[in-house]
Amino acid sequence: MIAAIRRIATGECLAAGCPSEPEITFGNDFPITVNDADTDRRVAAVHTEVLGAGTVFDPGPAMGSEDFPHLVPDGVPYSYWFVTSTSADVWDAAPGTDLMEKFHAVPSNHSPQFAPDLVTVAPGVRTLVSGALAFLTD
Repeated sequence: MIAAIRRIATGECLAAGCPSEPEITFGNDFPITVNDADTDRRVAAVHTEVLGAGTVFDPGPAMGSEDFPHLVPDGVPYSYWFVTSTSADVWDAAPGTDLMEKFHAVPSNHSPQFAPDLVTVAPGVRTLVSGALAFLTD
């Protein structure tokens, strides 16, 4: 992608008759966040056990930036997951017949309609503790 940006900017400068090459400066960048498949399955299994069937799903790849990989030493497998902070009423009212359809309809944390519900803190803590215990009790 960076090569394409350079190529397009250089081409635009040439087409416009710019007197010099474009100066391209990149700001923040973040490494790609890729869960370790085995770690992910293990964490998802314990979360399903703790939170119940039908509450854990894989939303698939997502575009965005996350600094989480900066916290993980090279070579250490990890699983990065999301925990909803949306009230059950909003989930129930969301259009769709399954969790994935509702997921796409519920306002995300960057939406102006996002309204976190503090009752979701406890399940969030349970995901952290159960995820850690899945590995610390080996």
